[in-house]
Amino acid sequence: MTAIERFRFPDLGEIKGKGGIYRITNNLNDLKYIGQAKDFFKRFVVHMSNFRKNKNSKYLQRFYNAHPEVIFTLSVVEYCGPHENLFIREQAWMDEEESYIKGKGFNISITADSSLGHFEEGRNLTEMWDEDMRERSSDALSVDVEHLDKEGNVISYFSSAAKALNLEAWQVRRVCQGIKARHGIRLRYVESPERAIGLRRLEIFLINNNDEVLEKFDDISDAVKKFGIERERIRQVCAGDFETTFGMRFRFADEKKHEESQKKQKKYLPSSNYGNRKQEIEQCDILGNFIKRFSSITEASKILSLDGSAISKTVRGKLNQTGGFIFRRVKS
Repeated sequence: MTAIERFRFPDLGEIKGKGGIYRITNNLNDLKYIGQAKDFFKRFVVHMSNFRKNKNSKYLQRFYNAHPEVIFTLSVVEYCGPHENLFIREQAWMDEEESYIKGKGFNISITADSSLGHFEEGRNLTEMWDEDMRERSSDALSVDVEHLDKEGNVISYFSSAAKALNLEAWQVRRVCQGIKARHGIRLRYVESPERAIGLRRLEIFLINNNDEVLEKFDDISDAVKKFGIERERIRQVCAGDFETTFGMRFRFADEKKHEESQKKQKKYLPSSNYGNRKQEIEQCDILGNFIKRFSSITEASKILSLDGSAISKTVRGKLNQTGGFIFRRVKS
């Protein structure tokens, strides 16, 4: 059976240019996958491509590889208009089908938070995939972790240690399991859910556009349970990183308490954790004549359209030049 013969599609001419919610089923069991798409035709093409490249949704890909005789059916469950919130509709169908429950579906996350259903102009599939994997990697360890000093005393607490410490999820997991230390950091999982709630409890408000309080929550976890939104998303809105999440606005009831908590965490973070610290660098020509100063390697990479790792190697003396330029650190 060829790869194309393993798929059954609706009328592609009818769905082209239309978006909404779709379902992937198979002829072996009742497991299904729920997803969203701005354009069904393009999304189905992406799914087929990812199956061949072994890059599809983890559980769905494993099933595809394990059962080469299985036929998959991709079908439309709901058409949505251009102004409808696809995340809300996808979440509704995921809850209806319970596609995130083991034994019932292939969805990995219990919330509709993937960006793979969206096609954006000027971005290829590889970029979209890489971005989604980075996002999943940083969010994969959204568990309760305590930061310890050398004597084993608790210094601070993280609900998403991978982001806070600028590490990959697997690195944090290995440190917590005692397999390998990382930059002198000592971590451990919080022993009980009750202790975790006590550590992170911060009262928040749901507010409207006029900053009027619509509802009060004793903790972010209460808002997570009610709306089904990821904890980190709500925290980012409360902290002012984003204005809204799913059209809702939140803020901390006690901004001062939150700021003190953040300062305490930053105070004890070893500086060696931050491999991406901003360092001013100078751009020079081959003869060493100064051209321009940049606040960081990232800034130079974006403005000059050069590879950041190559610039970094030039700064460290591993390369003589990159892009016809010499780069060096600004001496303080």
